[in-house]
Amino acid sequence: MRPSGCTFEGADGRIYVDRGGIQSTPATILQTPLGDRDFRLPDVGNNHRQNWLNCIRSRQRPVADVEIGARTAQVCQLANIGYQLRRRLRWDPQTESFRDNDEANRLRTRDNRAPWNRI
Repeated sequence: MRPSGCTFEGADGRIYVDRGGIQSTPATILQTPLGDRDFRLPDVGNNHRQNWLNCIRSRQRPVADVEIGARTAQVCQLANIGYQLRRRLRWDPQTESFRDNDEANRLRTRDNRAPWNRI
């Protein structure tokens, strides 16, 4: 495992994903075939730029869509808040706020420097 990857832990084991590949513990997790309802990303190889250009022409959404990037950044920010507070937090994706935790909610944002003040 390299420091640039991401580890997902679940009840059945652990999956480590990196640009260089994927590993799991136990190894059988990756040998389990995906079902019809499982999510699959389109294979664009290493050419995200070409995928983006193709999507401009076709008006389809690229593999690395801005919404995916925003949600990915949000998950990282939520993890950092949990790490900073050192306790379990309950996130409400509908309201995009922590349930019953004012301290954690205060950490979701900060005051902007002038001239980028909130309206």
